[in-house]
Amino acid sequence: MIVTVTPAPGLDRTYTAAEFVIGRVNRAATSVVEASGKGVNVSRALAAAGAPSVAVLPLGGPEGRHLAELLAQEAVPFLAVQTDIATRTNTTLAVAGVPTTKMNAPSPELPGQVWIDLLAIVEDLLGQHPGAWMLCSGSVPVGADHLPADLIELARRFGARSAVDSSGGALEAALAAKPDLIAPNHLELADLVGQNANALDPDGRDAGGSSLVDLAAGWARTVSARIDGAVLATLGASGAVYADSSGSWHAIAPPIVPVNTVGAGDALLAGFLSVAGSTEPGHPAALGGALATAVAWGTSACAIPGTAGDVAAGADVGAVVVRRLQ
Repeated sequence: MIVTVTPAPGLDRTYTAAEFVIGRVNRAATSVVEASGKGVNVSRALAAAGAPSVAVLPLGGPEGRHLAELLAQEAVPFLAVQTDIATRTNTTLAVAGVPTTKMNAPSPELPGQVWIDLLAIVEDLLGQHPGAWMLCSGSVPVGADHLPADLIELARRFGARSAVDSSGGALEAALAAKPDLIAPNHLELADLVGQNANALDPDGRDAGGSSLVDLAAGWARTVSARIDGAVLATLGASGAVYADSSGSWHAIAPPIVPVNTVGAGDALLAGFLSVAGSTEPGHPAALGGALATAVAWGTSACAIPGTAGDVAAGADVGAVVVRRLQ
């Protein structure tokens, strides 16, 4: 069982277009509304693949009711904490041939009772499913930076494995609580070790000629030692690196022309957990197979226009190359 917690869910409206010009009226070719939030995306991908998962999230207002309806339509199991504060709406613009643009609404601050109720739901789920994974994923509303760390401690108390994909103060607090796994992108990973990945040249190399893969693997090993856990870092077109106390690995899929990269990191993490969540800790399949599946699912997600497609169905795990790094 994989329990996902999304502190700041949202409705995602995605527009696709052949072109976009700033300062004029643009016409979208399609407009789609989906239930969203990083943990929601992970649970959706897992549910589509038949992997057991429950999404836990706060919902409020008409937007929250709409989001719940969408999850029900997609047969994504979820448990919601109801609040009077409306769930946010985010906007994505996917234009052919250019990077995807996303505008996220701010996460509304929620009453403290919401987090108490949410922790109670997660506690009940972990009690029902020994050996589960607990994932806290996405941004955290103002005043709730403690939540990922609280969830890590809760998972530890029940013998569950914990994973975090967040940022800012919430991530720093989570690192101090020592989760079993964190899942940053390469920019977030670099920031954790005081580096600036934006300073790399167009080929992804630093001034000394080191590649993004080698740099990210080194950063991941540093953070892994800091938390006594594992790091799964997404590198965009360069695949992903994984590091734990036993070493580091790189996985990459054949190149594709992406349609929409939003949610690809969530799909990658879902792919990893779909394998790791069904094996005992330390089992070989929890690494090689999980890493290959992760990159295959992430690549598949880039080939569909939204975040609600069945990424497992389009994934080619056999095409992913996994190698151990020095």
